[in-house]
Amino acid sequence: TSVRLSDHRGKVVYLDFWASWCGPCVIAMPKIQVLQDQLGTEDFVVLAVNVDREPEKARKFLKKVAVSYPNLQDEDGLVPARYGIKAMPSSFVIDRSGKVALVHQGFKSGDEVMLRQHIIEVLSRDG
Repeated sequence: TSVRLSDHRGKVVYLDFWASWCGPCVIAMPKIQVLQDQLGTEDFVVLAVNVDREPEKARKFLKKVAVSYPNLQDEDGLVPARYGIKAMPSSFVIDRSGKVALVHQGFKSGDEVMLRQHIIEVLSRDG
């Protein structure tokens, strides 16, 4: 299944790139799930993109770190280059008009507080 960012135009999107070998991703993903739960799905959507070359590794990871938001596969490894990703995880807050409002590289406990505040601010803006 192909998913396009433009499919979510009008919503604020948290686009998260992760890998099964990424230690900080284990911390980040449950906290991102909480953000999705708290902020709802009407105006806010989380999309995760796994960059593992072997989908089985991603599936095993997702059995341990269960999240309800969509996890997409980028087996060809083309998407990270398009976004200039240098760290795992890397996430982007994309506003309702499709512009990148925030780039966040890496993740440590507590980052979710700043991210939540930023997402709420972006949600409060008009299209």
